[in-house]
Amino acid sequence: KLSSLIEYQETVLDDHVAFQVSDKEFHTVIYQACRNTLLSKIAIDVYSYALEHRTAALAEEKSTVRSLREHHQILRSLKSHDPDAAERSILGHVDSIFKSTLIMQNKDNE
Repeated sequence: KLSSLIEYQETVLDDHVAFQVSDKEFHTVIYQACRNTLLSKIAIDVYSYALEHRTAALAEEKSTVRSLREHHQILRSLKSHDPDAAERSILGHVDSIFKSTLIMQNKDNE
């Protein structure tokens, strides 16, 4: 499922709305794979809460490209069954999301 979402994302890099829909699904698949219903619901709620800022961040130049590159890294680490690499790639992606969302939130507050 993650592979097909990444393949789709490669075709919609210039369409930040289509990318965002696929991005949410990508994250949801990972949350649900953890089989922790409470954590999954919390993560989905947090993702949804920041959706407006994430959409704006993805509209910024190269944000979809960076996100896609990070998705590839996450998928590679999951496929290799390397929990340390998976943790690093996911934490790096979350940090990137946080930073780009914070930048957009600050722009909105100016």
